[in-house]
Amino acid sequence: MNFDSYLASVTKCLKDDGYGIRYDVPYKGQEFKCIAKHGTFRAEFFGFYAEFFFIFAQFPTTNLIDLKDYSSKCFSYAKRYKIIPFLPFVLFANYSVFSVAIVDYIDDITIEAIRKKDPPKHSGAREQMVIYTLNTGQLYYSETNPLWGGLYHDYYRQVASTYLIPD
Repeated sequence: MNFDSYLASVTKCLKDDGYGIRYDVPYKGQEFKCIAKHGTFRAEFFGFYAEFFFIFAQFPTTNLIDLKDYSSKCFSYAKRYKIIPFLPFVLFANYSVFSVAIVDYIDDITIEAIRKKDPPKHSGAREQMVIYTLNTGQLYYSETNPLWGGLYHDYYRQVASTYLIPD
């Protein structure tokens, strides 16, 4: 599968679930190929308002340092463009950011580092690094289960698998 067909497949799924889609968005020296955003009141967040961002970029290959930088930019973008940017996120609303790096190839060391590392911690927000490899068709993300917030880790992994594995 190539980049364009992967992106078309996952954005169709996101659009079908009500996500707004923007293409080719420059931000802080990074070009996001696609941003999918959707917010609603969610039962799984005790009825509070939650926004989900899926932010996609293409890399021929990458390493952990570049992935952290990319994920940080994605989180910064979401923080700036969430529906209620002035409201502290712990009050009545939260947001989750899936920074999706689509790569042609990635080495085993970087894959294991992503799988064994907890996502960055934020109060009332979630930053989840995700890698999709075009050459193998595999999706990689944190597989840790920390004591605090462990149930939400399973939920976010399910969300990533639902939207980011093409049909």
